[in-house]
Amino acid sequence: MKIKHILKKTDFIDILAKGKREKGARITVYTGKNPGKENEIGLILAKRNIPLAVTRNYIRRRIYTYFRELHEGKQDKKKIIIQVTSRVEKTKRKQAAGEIVGELKLLLKRS
Repeated sequence: MKIKHILKKTDFIDILAKGKREKGARITVYTGKNPGKENEIGLILAKRNIPLAVTRNYIRRRIYTYFRELHEGKQDKKKIIIQVTSRVEKTKRKQAAGEIVGELKLLLKRS
């Protein structure tokens, strides 16, 4: 299943302003209604929180893989923005990505 990405600045601003927010230790998840047929995903991975591009890309791929594998048959379609809010050390890439995806699962159950 291909994931639809949120790319436009206006879409990000709309969801960040009007969407429901769930805050965790490492990430914040914003959700809004989607009139479309599938989930739309947007990521905010700031360079100040994740300094290495290799780590940012690894975390991005892990999050997209999670949505591709586990949310294929989900009925409620949402626009979701995931923002990493805590600093990730460069030597703990795989551990940090696993923690972020685990926390993402918990926050999406709440929203």
